Amino acid sequence: MELPGRTYTSTNQYRYGYQGSEKDRELNTNTYTTFFREIDTRIVRWWSYDPKPNPSSSPYVAMGNNPIWYNDIMGDIIKGATKQDAKDAVSDIQSTLKGDKFSKVRELIKVGKDKKTLDKVNCKALNEALKGQKLNADEMSLVFGIVGTLNSKDEHEVSFVKNSDLLSADQEKIFLKGFPALLLDPIREKNNGIPFWLLSGGFTGSGATVPTDKGTYSLLISDVPDKGKTDYYNKDTKGYVSAPGGRPSTFAHEVFGHGRSLALGRITSQHIDAVQTENLVLRVMGFTNVQRDGTNHGDFSQIGKPSEIPAFMDIRQLFLGLMRF
Repeated sequence: MELPGRTYTSTNQYRYGYQGSEKDRELNTNTYTTFFREIDTRIVRWWSYDPKPNPSSSPYVAMGNNPIWYNDIMGDIIKGATKQDAKDAVSDIQSTLKGDKFSKVRELIKVGKDKKTLDKVNCKALNEALKGQKLNADEMSLVFGIVGTLNSKDEHEVSFVKNSDLLSADQEKIFLKGFPALLLDPIREKNNGIPFWLLSGGFTGSGATVPTDKGTYSLLISDVPDKGKTDYYNKDTKGYVSAPGGRPSTFAHEVFGHGRSLALGRITSQHIDAVQTENLVLRVMGFTNVQRDGTNHGDFSQIGKPSEIPAFMDIRQLFLGLMRF
């Protein structure tokens, strides 16, 4: 029964906004809901007490009073499956930030005390590292995407492997969930296990990312054989070429393009998000003449605007959103 003064209307209107959170229009157009509580984006304050309070600030403060660099959806951290994986993750992220203008930013990307989890980036230190540097929209968006991922709370676990390595029992459960034993058992018997080429050569190229209970898990494969077909288009030679960004651009494709995007609930835009993220990284790395078009990724469909900054990383969209609050 409908209550007096209350109505219900079914709508297909897009329900999400700032940081990918769902809008709550019952009170005003500036309120968003997350798993634990609601936020008023006009004043950047939560409406209820922080379930994980920081003694150095008010439990109602949102994004550390800096919504440009920080967010709090549910969170994301990057964690290596081993200590070496964590070191490799740092190396790959630093490699995407090319040039002298990022030298101090690269110093902020480091492994934490547990030797497996990447540290959060201090806001004041980041502002100091960028002082005097003129960054374009690509560069600002990449820095925003990296820092936004490091400074939230869900877990993005990363393993660096060789193509001939075998999946561990846990990795089989994560990556091959739902695959029929009828298909897997002959491969397991022939190879004494499930090799990573089943993921790289058979399905996903040089990496794979899947959602987990804690966040996401990514496999980065360093020695995928050249399969001939590629979707990296060189606008100068007007032809397809090998991937120019190496493992760092693949890392960004998997961990940011898929992992971060999945954590934000962008399930249906994985094909576009991952390709646009890798293209963003290629441009910042200096490969401005080469961009993926999507024809050898995901559903193999050509992306309409592959060189656009991915929506979930676009620093310009964040500024526009803040101006509306």
